[in-house]
Amino acid sequence: MKTLAEFRAVSSPTMAIEACEICSKIPKRCSRFEKGGDVENDDIPPEAERLVPYLGPVSGHRGEIKRCPTCSRTYWYDHEYEFIVGGSEDTWAYVRLEPEELFRGEWFIRHRLEPRTLGITDVEAQPWFGHHAFVRLDGVWCALDDDNATTMTIATLDDMARLAVIDPPLGLDDPENAKRYSRLVDRMTSPRFQSSMFFSTLPWKHDRDCNDEERAQIKDLEAASRVERESAVKLDDRVIVTKWGISERRLICRMLTVFPSGEVRREDAVIGENVPVK
Repeated sequence: MKTLAEFRAVSSPTMAIEACEICSKIPKRCSRFEKGGDVENDDIPPEAERLVPYLGPVSGHRGEIKRCPTCSRTYWYDHEYEFIVGGSEDTWAYVRLEPEELFRGEWFIRHRLEPRTLGITDVEAQPWFGHHAFVRLDGVWCALDDDNATTMTIATLDDMARLAVIDPPLGLDDPENAKRYSRLVDRMTSPRFQSSMFFSTLPWKHDRDCNDEERAQIKDLEAASRVERESAVKLDDRVIVTKWGISERRLICRMLTVFPSGEVRREDAVIGENVPVK
């Protein structure tokens, strides 16, 4: 089951939840927490034990999908164990999700890519494009559609604009959404740009490794740049995102114009060149 149509065909509920003797007793979210073997919280009903393993595990990642044997509803199940000083902490959790919600999560995207595991370095289960996920295969970002096919590679702003025509994104008129979207776009189309909210957390060379000239350069840049937090301002038909970062030994103030259509325009102002970075 590697496509949305295949997964939906065998995972859609077969009856109303009230009619299912199992799922009618299981809340949408429930969990059990133990610390040092003592139960501190438990609202998982006994009926959850009747759910059956369905998909999983995925190599290198926790969790699996369970399904109701009566009505076919699907649940995300996870067990997290953490060793702490003086004992341990265990958390078991169930979340009832629709097939589409599971299909678009990072875990399921990795399941769709199996048996391939080598060369998969990043997976982005993003909320804007309704019919695509992003995966980085052998160093190249690709858009993966609902049929588990690669629609296109993503390396430039023009690539993102072409994808937006095929699969129009949602919610980009909201400043916070536009800000998060701009981070994803930068990550895929400008991988050498390292942004930060504060001057001190930019990837500067450590003070002990700097000579006097480099220390003076960093001090002058700090006075001239006024690095601020990433900001997003909504205008009539666009959102302007401003951020600071380092790229190829240049200190940059970057402005990204995000349109509701998914198009992004990028403008960089170079504040300093050949800056001392790690």
